Amino acid sequence: MMAGSSILALTDDCQVYLAREYKYGLQNYSIETVSGGLEVGETPLETAQRELREEFGMEAREWISLGTIYPFTNVINSASYLFLALGVEVKHPPKPDPGEHIETLKLPLERVVEMVMNGEIVNGSACALILKAYYYLKSMKQ
Repeated sequence: MMAGSSILALTDDCQVYLAREYKYGLQNYSIETVSGGLEVGETPLETAQRELREEFGMEAREWISLGTIYPFTNVINSASYLFLALGVEVKHPPKPDPGEHIETLKLPLERVVEMVMNGEIVNGSACALILKAYYYLKSMKQ
């Protein structure tokens, strides 16, 4: 089974960090949450922490698991573990993989949810994670 982790990086003032990167499958740019594949011996959380460090140079104060989705059920058994990273801060220089050219975006959470709803964000794991995180945060305020 292939597997990966996706991370919604959220600051204390509800700003979200996203990655804008050219995706050859789409032949266009895509705005997505940080994500990456599990390496041998890694837990999904360790993968999430590594990817956040590599792509954005960030550490999070708190990690919340928002479950697992299987975005390719007709093609492959591939789990996508979803994490909300709270209190993110830049602590290191980013170290993306060779060939990765990532533009970092910082946007208010409400705007990011709008982007999912109006089709500006189309990656399935990112959409699921953003909406689950938004629902989770709203439910915690009640």
